Amino acid sequence: MTSIDESKFNSLEEFVKALDKELISLYKDLRESGFNYIKKIDSGYNFTKEEQNELIPILLKHIQLDYHPRNKKTMALKLSTTKKLGRKEGWDIILNELKKTPPDEEISIPWRRGYKWALLSVISQMSQEEDIPIVIEILKDASHGQERLILANRISKSKNEDAKREVALMKDVPGFELEIARLQKKGRLPIV
Repeated sequence: MTSIDESKFNSLEEFVKALDKELISLYKDLRESGFNYIKKIDSGYNFTKEEQNELIPILLKHIQLDYHPRNKKTMALKLSTTKKLGRKEGWDIILNELKKTPPDEEISIPWRRGYKWALLSVISQMSQEEDIPIVIEILKDASHGQERLILANRISKSKNEDAKREVALMKDVPGFELEIARLQKKGRLPIV
C-alpha cells in the first residue's frame, strides 16, 4: 500500500502535493520517452498513435507499482481512453490489479475509492469478443462490488446472445435493476 497517509495532512492542497510528488518516477519515465510536455498525467491530452505506443507500456509498468489508489485510478483512466490499447498488451496486468483491489464499499477513506471502477473501465474498453466469458464472470462476481455494473454495457454490445441473456437475468441483483432495464429498453439486452 502507498506510503501516503491522508490523516497526516492539514489541507487538501498538502495532500494533492503529496500525490504529485509520489509520481516523480512516472514523470521521469515519461520524460525519458519524449513526453516532456506532460506536467500531470490526468491532463486532457489527446495522444497520437505513435505517442500511445510509447505511453501504454509506461502506464502498464507504473500501474503495478506501489502508488496511492488515487494515482493508480488516474493511470487506469488514461489507459481506458487510449484507443490503441489492445488486449494482449495489458490484459493480464489489469486483471491482476482488479483481483488485488477492493470494491469502493469496502474502502472507508473517500480519496482511496474509484480505482476498481477505473480498472473495470479499462476491461470494458480493451475486451474483445473472445473475452466476453471472462467479462461475464467478472460481472457475476459480487466481490467486485457495484462498480462491476459498468461491464453490463460492454456485454450488451457483444454478439454473444447467451452472454446478453445472462446479464438480463441479473436484473434482480441490487443496484443492477435500472441499468439492465435501460439496456433492455434500448434493445441491447433481451427481456427475460
